[in-house]
Amino acid sequence: LGLMCLKAGAGFSYEIETGPILEAARETFLRTGFAERAAFIREKTNRVTLPEPVDLLICDHVGYFGIDYGIIAMLQDARRRFLAPGGRIMPLRLVLRLAPVSSRKAFRRVTRWRAPKIAPEFRWLNDLATHQKQTATLAAEDLLQDALPVAEIDFREDIPESLVMTAEFKAAQSGPLHGLAGWFEAELAPGIWMTNAPGHPKAITRPQAFFPI
Repeated sequence: LGLMCLKAGAGFSYEIETGPILEAARETFLRTGFAERAAFIREKTNRVTLPEPVDLLICDHVGYFGIDYGIIAMLQDARRRFLAPGGRIMPLRLVLRLAPVSSRKAFRRVTRWRAPKIAPEFRWLNDLATHQKQTATLAAEDLLQDALPVAEIDFREDIPESLVMTAEFKAAQSGPLHGLAGWFEAELAPGIWMTNAPGHPKAITRPQAFFPI
C-alpha cells in the first residue's frame, strides 16, 4: 500500500509493521527504487512516534467483520497522534452487517471436537468453540434473511470504547439456524466501497465472520 502511494505521487511513506513482511516490503521498495522515500518501522503503531504529521493514514486491518483485527483502537490512536490537520484516513468508515445463517458446512467446524476420532478428554473444546468467532465462506443462499446493518463507524470521529449492536431477524426461508454471519462494507474513499458480503458480485475473496449458536 505504501509503494502504491509513492507511485501515485506521495513524497514519503512510513511503513509500520510488527511481522517479517516488513523485510519483504523493504526489499521490494529497494528493487523498485523507492527505498529512500520510505521508513520501515518494526513496532506496533501505538508505540511509534513519527517525526512529522502525515497527510494520509492507511490501515488494512478490516479482518472478517470489519472490527475484529483491532482497527478501531489503532486508527483512533493514529488519528490523534499522526494525522495532520485536514489529513485523510483510509478506510473512511465501516458498515457492519449481520444475517442469520443456515450452513451445516460452517457449523461442522464448530462441532468437529465431538467427532468419534477425537479423544474424550478433548471433546469439551466443542463448548469453547461454540462461543468463539469462527470464519466461514458463505453463499447468499446460506442466509435465512437479508443482512441488517448493525453498526456504522466513521474513523474521522471519536468512537466509543464499546459498541452495542442490536438487530431483530425474521427468517425469510426455513432451515436450521446455525448462527449469525457478519461482514463489512468499507468506504475507502468517498463513493469507493469494498466488501466481503456473501454473493456480492464485486466481493473481495475473504471469508465472513461466523458466530455459532
